[in-house]
Amino acid sequence: MLRAKARSVTKLVISQVLHGLGGGGLAAPIQVLVDEGFRSGDRSRLQKYLAIVAKSSGTFRPAADGYLAQFADRQPVFLINIPIAIVALHFQLKPAP
Repeated sequence: MLRAKARSVTKLVISQVLHGLGGGGLAAPIQVLVDEGFRSGDRSRLQKYLAIVAKSSGTFRPAADGYLAQFADRQPVFLINIPIAIVALHFQLKPAP
């Protein structure tokens, strides 16, 4: 939200740094939860999926951001994460089979 509301490049850079720190701070607890919550075979499979998501988002996000920014203002590029986060939260709160 901060990145979408930034009105200057300085505020945009600061909000991007905060966003990166928050995302980086989530990486370690996620690994701990995976290590403690899953058996060895399941753990390796889950870590594979997490790696695929991390690498593909780093690869495709800049292209998608550029495409969206070409046809719209920069705010929608940042606000598009809100519906994606809601869908992800829905699946996370859904009971596991």
